[in-house]
Amino acid sequence: MAAQTPRQTMDSFVQYVKGEGILDDKFDNTRNLVRETYPEFALDIFKNYVRDADKLMRELAHHLKQPVVDYPKVDNITHRFKGASMR
Repeated sequence: MAAQTPRQTMDSFVQYVKGEGILDDKFDNTRNLVRETYPEFALDIFKNYVRDADKLMRELAHHLKQPVVDYPKVDNITHRFKGASMR
């Protein structure tokens, strides 16, 4: 089996997260528009989003595992995650 190109790897990952309901058609529209003008831009944005989302999810998991959950802190993290998703 031949190795995937970076674009194929990204396309496979995008299909996976779309199947999970994380991404929708808005992502496709933006990705297609950007591909035409600056292909690397979309990849850079996506990498940054995944990096930030991973950090926020780890932070959220840490706070939810505490014996006493600091719900205002959890709310702040989920708000930041939602904000990152809207960029």
